[in-house]
Amino acid sequence: MDLAHNGTSHVMSFLAVVNQLHRLVTNVPAGTLPQGMTISQLATIAFLYFRPDQETFQKDIEVCFKLRRSTVSSLLNTLERKGLIQRVSVPRDARLKKLILTKDAVNIGAYVQKAFADMDALMFRGVSAEELAALDTILDKVQQNLHDLETPSPGGTL
Repeated sequence: MDLAHNGTSHVMSFLAVVNQLHRLVTNVPAGTLPQGMTISQLATIAFLYFRPDQETFQKDIEVCFKLRRSTVSSLLNTLERKGLIQRVSVPRDARLKKLILTKDAVNIGAYVQKAFADMDALMFRGVSAEELAALDTILDKVQQNLHDLETPSPGGTL
């Protein structure tokens, strides 16, 4: 059903897509991934996997996924306990800890990369390059608008 064209909110269309993606991602075959992996953990591993030549820090994950510092800290603590990441000091600032995937996490990252490529091919089948570019532009604007709503104005109101 195309909710955007029958007078209801576009938000409903976004929610429907999010729910469908969530169902698909959480229904991976048993034994494919380590037990107890959450979508957030998989997304974090994928983020690090897709940036092998870049130093990545906690702040980068906070910004990318629009998550609070405490949420990302907890997420990284869990990944570290599971032996999937390491936090390594950088010479220029001992307070900074870059995030490094372990060998096990690299294997998970390779699986997630393939799964993302497969999902991308399925989701955007029949969608032209121009339509994808327009979608990227629209999603960037939506994200900025949502960011502006989350950020209090100088007067203290939204």
